[in-house]
Amino acid sequence: MIVPKIWIDAGHGGKDGGACANGLIEKNLNLTVSLELKRLLEKNGFIVGMTRIDDRFYDLNERCQMANRWGADFFISVHHNAGGGIGYEVIHSIHPGNSQKMAQIVVEEYRNIGQVPHGNGIYGRKNSKGTADYYAVIRNTNMSSIISEFGYIDNIVDVQKFNTEDKLKRQARALAKAICRFYNVQFKDDAIQREENKVEPYRQRLQMDYPSWAYNIDTLVPVKKFNRGDNITAIGIKQGWYILDINGIKCLIPSTPCKKIN
Repeated sequence: MIVPKIWIDAGHGGKDGGACANGLIEKNLNLTVSLELKRLLEKNGFIVGMTRIDDRFYDLNERCQMANRWGADFFISVHHNAGGGIGYEVIHSIHPGNSQKMAQIVVEEYRNIGQVPHGNGIYGRKNSKGTADYYAVIRNTNMSSIISEFGYIDNIVDVQKFNTEDKLKRQARALAKAICRFYNVQFKDDAIQREENKVEPYRQRLQMDYPSWAYNIDTLVPVKKFNRGDNITAIGIKQGWYILDINGIKCLIPSTPCKKIN
């Protein structure tokens, strides 16, 4: 069996801090996630290379060249966003293939831990001529590549999902599980899996603060869209998602658009 080689690119670093808001600096968040992702992937049998393991600067061209020389099978660039939005964005190549497949799996795993999408949450972007990928780390790497933007550092709601080391490690686990799924590797982290499978008994009346879909708890297929002002009743809570019963189907809805009704 050929062991996959994964390149982890912790965005920014050194003189380039990336986005800064709410007392957080993006380069530090990216590195914490990347180091934990490396640990988890190595535990699951992958060979892992990294752009940086500390606070230093590499330009975009250097990042691509390092991964190309190393002979990576997949390149994942870890970032956090800014600009007034909310939710994750996973960026893939404009060309059909493994980049798009991996991006879709990452999106599913981010949903599993309660993060919401920004817009569609997944896209590819063309350059000004419409002939190539816009982002250098996707355009100039020899292997399939994606960029993960987990959430917005300047949005106080998003920040609650990555403002501690434990929360950043949870994000890394979602990425690790996605990579394992892509390569048909059974994810191994027994202590974490036991925690993730824990569903706390719960019953709470809620009102929607803004529209959101509820997803089938098993397949993550959208089941029903709730609008602002709709009242719902949660029958459980799991990893920051409320559990609903919709016509006998257990569903998940993000907690962020819901406010409790006393």
